[in-house]
Amino acid sequence: MNERNENKGRLHDLRLESKRLKLSIQGLIHTLRSAINPHDDFLEMDEELIHEQAFELSQKIDLFKGTAKKIKLLKKDLGID
Repeated sequence: MNERNENKGRLHDLRLESKRLKLSIQGLIHTLRSAINPHDDFLEMDEELIHEQAFELSQKIDLFKGTAKKIKLLKKDLGID
């Protein structure tokens, strides 16, 4: 298999990973918004859930940004947009 085809395969895999991360990030945002309801008493909020979800969100955003950079570089190497 030549290098160009290998890079196209990597690009495809990275795009799938990017979509997976985006869906996960959107889900975490939804969960956090529900957990941090401004109409609820802050003392009744599930602080452990909020902490865990916020930490996971931060990690996934970092992974998403890294994947986006890899996609951009690979597209440049392949001469795609």
